[in-house]
Amino acid sequence: MDQILSAIGSAGFYVPFLLVLSWCVSPLMGVRGLVMLMISGTLNELVKLWTAEPRPYWTDPSIDPGASVESFGMPSGHAQNAVVVWGVLAWTLGRRAAWTAAALLALGIGWSRYSLGVHSPGQILAGWAIGLALLAGAMAWERRLGRWWRAQTRAVRLITAVTPPLILLAATFLAARGLADDAFPRTWTEAVLREGGSELRISSDNAATGAGFLAGCLLGLVPRAGLPPLAPAAGPGRAVLRLLIGAGPLAVLGGAHLALVNFGTPYAPALFALAAAAGLWAVLGAPAVFRRAEPAMGEDKAHRRLPRPGERSDLPEP
Repeated sequence: MDQILSAIGSAGFYVPFLLVLSWCVSPLMGVRGLVMLMISGTLNELVKLWTAEPRPYWTDPSIDPGASVESFGMPSGHAQNAVVVWGVLAWTLGRRAAWTAAALLALGIGWSRYSLGVHSPGQILAGWAIGLALLAGAMAWERRLGRWWRAQTRAVRLITAVTPPLILLAATFLAARGLADDAFPRTWTEAVLREGGSELRISSDNAATGAGFLAGCLLGLVPRAGLPPLAPAAGPGRAVLRLLIGAGPLAVLGGAHLALVNFGTPYAPALFALAAAAGLWAVLGAPAVFRRAEPAMGEDKAHRRLPRPGERSDLPEP
């Protein structure tokens, strides 16, 4: 069970899950979740580099971890992102049962990381606290920021879309550069290698990817401000078609990203650019193709519900 909870608390689960929501079920829920996940994930990488705290099994040979992880431990990314992602979905649904489920998932995912030996209680509590702060901030400020966003010119929105991700990336890069070459004692590296992990190294690669995807998502919202949202997929067949259309370019970009990381020299600007292209496609490109393709195939207009009076997202939907 710990392995399952840990898996559904990973970015490898969240990103495809949120893409399916965005393209087929609820664009507001999916895009809101993707934006918040990327903010949370990039910030988590930054704080990990600031604190440079080891994971429990790196320093305690008696701990038998259920996984090998090559990044610092403070705060827990799984605990932090669980609060953010499941909290965002519960907030969007606005139902007490959704909030209860979100709380249970966040607690379970955090506990699984302690049970697996890859985080200490303090690291998990810190992740929950940061996640709660991000979620509360989004709930308090999204409406105001949405109104401000729609009132700006396209040039201002473009600058606003790329500035926060670049600031996060620059801060992460400086934090990585500030660490000494011996930030990982040999005993820590040996603990990771014993569990089948890789040689530990100081890296801002994950932050470059997260910041890039965030920039792409925000850039994708620039031309969509004030436009009606993408309608949910009209039936399972259309949902599958959307997923096939949307997944193709992402597979190509993801393959290029993996090739760069595994077989080349990871270069932060290249990782940022690839991830930005993926985020832009996810939020703007794919929905634009859906809008053009489905009417040509005889889309059932009965499934295209117009927004009710007053029903409008404060975050511009794709």
